[in-house]
Amino acid sequence: MIRPQSIASRLLALATLFAFVLCLGLFGIGPLSEWRSGILQRSSTTLEDIQQLDLTVEALTAEVRALSGTQSLDLMWSAEQSGQASALVQGRLSDLARAQGLSLRSIAPLPNRDLPVAEGVGFRIELEAALDRLVPFLIAVEHSKPLLVIERATLRRLARPGETNASGGSGPLQPELFVQLDIIAPVQLNVAKDGDDT
Repeated sequence: MIRPQSIASRLLALATLFAFVLCLGLFGIGPLSEWRSGILQRSSTTLEDIQQLDLTVEALTAEVRALSGTQSLDLMWSAEQSGQASALVQGRLSDLARAQGLSLRSIAPLPNRDLPVAEGVGFRIELEAALDRLVPFLIAVEHSKPLLVIERATLRRLARPGETNASGGSGPLQPELFVQLDIIAPVQLNVAKDGDDT
């Protein structure tokens, strides 16, 4: 015969076990499920990011191939040696200034720089100009082919008594500026000109 105390203790053990399983389900499995779904969501987001980065890398690789082809040679200065490149760039800067009616106060070489795809020949130029003459010069430098890149610019307004319009017009006075520009030109060296047998 089964004792009543034994049945009560068994029922109590079963109730305790059921309560333990219920608590485990509520407090253990729920957070674990949320944690698992969070991990899955983050991993799918990471996979999407990786796919997007792969597409970006492919696009950048295609751009690098396009720039490293013959198209980039139109953008870079070509010379057999650094001195020749410096003379070409200096001549172009002087021509651009002269075309805008400006005269360069000074032009000094900067140390050559190693750029990612070429060597960089640089110059620091100084000039004084009215704003209405300076702007076309800056536009001409920025749109120059082969490239001329303005790396640093310092502008300072000059106070001069009796200023007149630099363009000779009767419109509002244009400020006179002192301008110092550091200009870099990407140069591909050891390139013989067409028709040279060297």
